[in-house]
Amino acid sequence: MIHLPAGLEHAFRIASDSAHFYSLITPAGFESFFDTVGRPWAGPFDGDMPIPAAPSPEEIGVLTATLGPLGVTITGPPPFD
Repeated sequence: MIHLPAGLEHAFRIASDSAHFYSLITPAGFESFFDTVGRPWAGPFDGDMPIPAAPSPEEIGVLTATLGPLGVTITGPPPFD
């Protein structure tokens, strides 16, 4: 379990072959981020998904525009490759 208080700078990296997690977001509202920037997996699924590339400048613009009204600021790239 991890608790991220509001205003805490953070990044995530999955260092194993797989990960499963559940998110509980309170107060409600941030889930709109996933609806806005998420997209369904369109390829065949055989249990392995490709590692996504770094976001393009255009994608970073969408993330910034989506996260700003939610009170989130992108402070830089994650501190890992």
